[in-house]
Amino acid sequence: MVAAVAMLKLKKWGLFATIGLQCLAGVNAALLMGIPGHRARFQQMMETMTASMNARLPEPVPFVFPAWIGLAMAFPVILVILWFLVTRRRAFASAAQELAPGAS
Repeated sequence: MVAAVAMLKLKKWGLFATIGLQCLAGVNAALLMGIPGHRARFQQMMETMTASMNARLPEPVPFVFPAWIGLAMAFPVILVILWFLVTRRRAFASAAQELAPGAS
């Protein structure tokens, strides 16, 4: 939230913090998908959670969503966010110049 507020205020450190957080999210998704056995354990956790929810619901959930699809959809979203952050970084430089004392 701090990085988001800093981005709204066009703080340069907010831009770098957000880029770093998006890179960490990408690394996290890559590790979840890439490390052998992680995807199977993650899917097992999701199935256990769904089974416990189905026990309390009047009707079971009709479709079990594979966890790897959600992780695979995270990559394009992260790439789009990073593309916008990198290509629009000039907005942060121009905001800093406008706020600098004595800028004309």
